[in-house]
Amino acid sequence: LSVPADPLLRMVQLDSGTWPAGPDQVVVDAHTASKLHLKPGSTLRVALATGARGFVVTGTIGFGGAGDIAGLSVVGFPSGTAGRLLGTAGAYAAVEAAPAAGLDSAVLQQHQMLRSPRRVAGTTGTLAVSVATVSVATVSVATVSIVAALAAAVSASDAAEVQRSLHADFVVSTSPQATLDTALARRIAAIPGVTGTAAIPCGIVKFPGDSERACGIDPATFERYADLHVTRGSRADLTAGTIAVSALSAARNGWHLGQTVAATFPAGGTENLRVVALFDDEQVASAYLIPAADYAQWFPASLQGDYLILITAAAGKSSPVHAALAVLLSDYPQAFLDDKAGFIHRTVAGIDLLMTMMTGLLALSLLIGLLSLTTSLALSVLERTRETGLLRAIGAEARQIKALIRADAIVAGLLAAAVPARRAARMNVLESLAAQ
Repeated sequence: LSVPADPLLRMVQLDSGTWPAGPDQVVVDAHTASKLHLKPGSTLRVALATGARGFVVTGTIGFGGAGDIAGLSVVGFPSGTAGRLLGTAGAYAAVEAAPAAGLDSAVLQQHQMLRSPRRVAGTTGTLAVSVATVSVATVSVATVSIVAALAAAVSASDAAEVQRSLHADFVVSTSPQATLDTALARRIAAIPGVTGTAAIPCGIVKFPGDSERACGIDPATFERYADLHVTRGSRADLTAGTIAVSALSAARNGWHLGQTVAATFPAGGTENLRVVALFDDEQVASAYLIPAADYAQWFPASLQGDYLILITAAAGKSSPVHAALAVLLSDYPQAFLDDKAGFIHRTVAGIDLLMTMMTGLLALSLLIGLLSLTTSLALSVLERTRETGLLRAIGAEARQIKALIRADAIVAGLLAAAVPARRAARMNVLESLAAQ
């Protein structure tokens, strides 16, 4: 390294000793001095193109608080001596400039930028866009990851809930926009091997603040086909003018056992329903259950169709019953026939689709972030051409330059993901699920 005589042009600072003045004097980086136990007055042998030669160490130098540059050993010669010893007299790896007396360095930098404003503007704009894109991509990755994690948790929870509560051997269902003929349940009950059916009609009811789907059940027989897992109150109390609500929905609405809530039906106007039971499992039917007799009274004939039909079969008769059901339902294109495993899959299918979409968005976000980070690093390398050339001029190897760029990429990626990752890690899963 050539050490200019003008202090304003020196890129390093003197940590100890003095600057070299004679042809046989050098300064050395603080890290190398410590490693080789060098101090001012010590002799250092330097390998040159013309052979090894001894020099007197006059001091140690640092680099903005660092003792070395990327682990390199740096030796500084007086400016007149460096070119002669290195065989590069008349050639320069870099040119340093300092402002004249009375000229602020910021003004000099401004003049330098104005020499090529298009290049400066293009580089700055591209860097700004890249940084913004990396930030957006990072936030997107964190958001998509959180949503995907929540979707996976909800899917697993719903599947476990159906597995625990459903007792029926088969389920005939339809889409929320369609209904099943009320005569279908009677035709299914007549199939040999079928031991029972529970027809469940469902429709939209307006409660204070929002509209929800409510289903009608027969409280006396429903337990044969599905277990609600009542936590407070009793299913037997579900009589005329009452309602059973899932504990999750009750908590969200601020309802409690024994409370009377207003419900507006498509036919029959507004009724005051008393909450008589709170239950856990709402995936089989609905979060809001009323007696089937009330449903028939408060919903018009056009909405009297069934949404679900739960079916039990005699022991050893599942296969012939399933075959007979498949033949019967061929006349009902809107009907879906599932066994217990199939109904669980159908219940979580929508959430699984959301997870698939989130996974695709996550991959896209990662790709955008990767491309943006690559662009930013490429521009960074371009802007640091002089710095890289200086490092190579003083002996840095290609692998060391690569290590610096890789370290920049790792640090940039970690810093960009630190805050979203911390937020995602500290999220309370139970509170998130309750918010759904």
